[in-house]
Amino acid sequence: MRKLIIIIVLFAFAPSAPAQVADSLLIRKIDSLARIIYSPLPDSVKIAANNLIRDVLTDLLSTPQSLTFPYDSLKFAKTITPADQSFRLITWTIPFAEARFGYFGFYQKISKSGIEKVVELSDIGDVRTTDQAFGSEKWPGAVYYKIIEGKSKSGDIFTLFGWVGAPQGRACRVIEALTFDESGLPVFGLPVFEAASGNLQHRVIFEFTDQIPFHLAYEQHRIPGKGRKKSWMIVYNRLGGNDPALGRFFNAPVPSYSTFDGFLFSNQRWKPVKEIDTRVTSKSGQMPKETGLFPEK
Repeated sequence: MRKLIIIIVLFAFAPSAPAQVADSLLIRKIDSLARIIYSPLPDSVKIAANNLIRDVLTDLLSTPQSLTFPYDSLKFAKTITPADQSFRLITWTIPFAEARFGYFGFYQKISKSGIEKVVELSDIGDVRTTDQAFGSEKWPGAVYYKIIEGKSKSGDIFTLFGWVGAPQGRACRVIEALTFDESGLPVFGLPVFEAASGNLQHRVIFEFTDQIPFHLAYEQHRIPGKGRKKSWMIVYNRLGGNDPALGRFFNAPVPSYSTFDGFLFSNQRWKPVKEIDTRVTSKSGQMPKETGLFPEK
């Protein structure tokens, strides 16, 4: 608690400084608070430190300084933007006691004239459903680390890859599409993922053992059944039960490294693709890392 009080004092009496120096000072102060939220301290202390981070980001994102701020330097959070820099999405998580997680984030809308709006995302708890869309005020939290841009008749579709906390021994990923309502507010969970039944889902959720890496990426591969024709697609390990050949038992679905499935964007939806040949790849994404979402201790 004493460390938190010292940091609060530093925030209160920070001197003014040139832009680059001010950015550096702000990064150091936020990282100091981030080390608290990822420490073994009580949840109440973590929440107090996180509230300071939220206050700082609320102020920052409302100023012109935010347009050039080096967000990649904030190790505790993930920041994603589309190619045209029309918005910014910042998300992070806090690990609480008893294997619980809290999720936090901001959406910043940017236009040629500057910052249009800043919206804080409000986590509604452990809600994982494939058949519902959510707005910023009722958001099933995730830490988004990748964005894929696409088009539909109704406008742009931004497909997000997200990290989600899971019980001990398990890991979780989510894929969902981001769009915007008539007021320009974010909507998470556009029904564009086609299931095997032909029905459309709002998101796809993967839960698997954390003992074997799960490959989830946007890559270029040959389209099954289309000869040598290639296309960009979402690719992931098929999940299955325990394989005796592995020599051990896992308490969650196991990623297969002999069978890969995925989704191909066609006719304004993500259509399932089975048994992708991943041996020939011209360019691939990188496998997400569990520890990559947390700052170094």
